Amino acid sequence: MVAIKATDVRREFSEFLDEAIKKPQYTKRRKQIYITIPCETLDKIFPYKIRVTIKKDSDGSYYSENDTLPDIIGYGATKDAALASLRDDLIAYSYEYNDNFPLYSVAPNRADDLPMVMKILSHYEKDGDISSIMEVR
Repeated sequence: MVAIKATDVRREFSEFLDEAIKKPQYTKRRKQIYITIPCETLDKIFPYKIRVTIKKDSDGSYYSENDTLPDIIGYGATKDAALASLRDDLIAYSYEYNDNFPLYSVAPNRADDLPMVMKILSHYEKDGDISSIMEVR
């Protein structure tokens, strides 16, 4: 069996994480299987980036749209400000999604956001930034 019992993981947590760096670790608790992987492995599972388009509005300000989570739009007086606004809003939404996971993960209009939310949070928690997963066009 590949899956490790949760009680064994608790007892040997440091060793468990050391092994997760080398290869995915599977933990079994009751009837559930949990997978532990490093952020870099998540990037291989979800290799896409957030494609961003910045446009000038009729009032001279800018707004930034993305194709991954299209309901989230950034606004600003400059292109950089609009991009920073989008970045902040994507991070805020990802934390909101995570905080409301039981609801959002089954909501028809939000369930498909999960892969990108995981990617955003893993990069933000690791690097304090998500610029590396954004592609500005």
